[in-house]
Amino acid sequence: MTKIKMTKIKNIIDINELCEILRIKPSTVYSHIRGGTLPPPIKIGQLSYWPMAEIERYHAAILAGCTRRELQQLTQDLLTARAENP
Repeated sequence: MTKIKMTKIKNIIDINELCEILRIKPSTVYSHIRGGTLPPPIKIGQLSYWPMAEIERYHAAILAGCTRRELQQLTQDLLTARAENP
């Protein structure tokens, strides 16, 4: 398992860390966001971050072989939970 260096703010990761975890390029991250299969980042100022807990669930779903539709549903569930627990 890859050791992840989280940003100074606990439990969030930036685009570089996200790409390292998922082993994809930044352009692919944004393609997945547009396709509804990856939650969009949380903006802090002009910077973009993802909650580590969301990415852990997302990554586990990918490793489990979830379909595109299942990833879209997971993304919706994560966004709903994010809205309910700001």
